[in-house]
Amino acid sequence: MITGEGLENVLSIGTALRDADLASCLTANHLGLFNPPKGIKKLWIARDNDEAGEEGAARLRNRAEEQGLWCGDLVPKTGDFNDDLTSMGLDAFQEHLLSQMT
Repeated sequence: MITGEGLENVLSIGTALRDADLASCLTANHLGLFNPPKGIKKLWIARDNDEAGEEGAARLRNRAEEQGLWCGDLVPKTGDFNDDLTSMGLDAFQEHLLSQMT
């Protein structure tokens, strides 16, 4: 599952990774409060490339890892994933995401 900070970010990720299970949080604060659904084994945290995103992701990761989930970060090259998609194009954006997930 990929959970992300902001609807536009998650929609951008979904454009590139069409088969991914996605959840959108409205803000970095909401990202930190997200409760992963039971039954998932991996959680990718897609955050903005700023302090608020880093803090929200850290709060979520701490709680999720306490529940036994493996967590990884997805971080945009620019400020957010929507900017990455529009500046890089779909193929390069998809490659950037997949390179972080390997």
